[in-house]
Amino acid sequence: MSTSGNMSQVKVKPPILTGLVYAFIFMAICTIVLSLMLWLSDFGEQSLGTAAYLIHGASVLTGGVAAGRHSLRKGWMNGGLVGILYALIIFLVGFLGFDADASLQTLILFALCAVASAVGGIFGVNTRR
Repeated sequence: MSTSGNMSQVKVKPPILTGLVYAFIFMAICTIVLSLMLWLSDFGEQSLGTAAYLIHGASVLTGGVAAGRHSLRKGWMNGGLVGILYALIIFLVGFLGFDADASLQTLILFALCAVASAVGGIFGVNTRR
């Protein structure tokens, strides 16, 4: 007996995973644009630190909005988790790959990512209505 019918398969995307994917794609695009700006213009390397924080903030904001749109409620929590996981991944890559240690800037990055993505999650949930 075969069970072929008109059953449609529902694919559920976890909001946190969706937000992380959006955040890392946005970060990659912004990083490419920043490197082209450094290469093609006289954009100074002394402002790379500020640009990096802006890119991380915009990336997790985008990821938070995506997570909020995919969740039905608690967008701030889903967005905040996206930001914390994003910052943890960035820290682990820096720690394991480039021997960067934990410092005050790491704590600032975690706080920036958590707050920006939670705000993005709030906006994302409210765009569904």
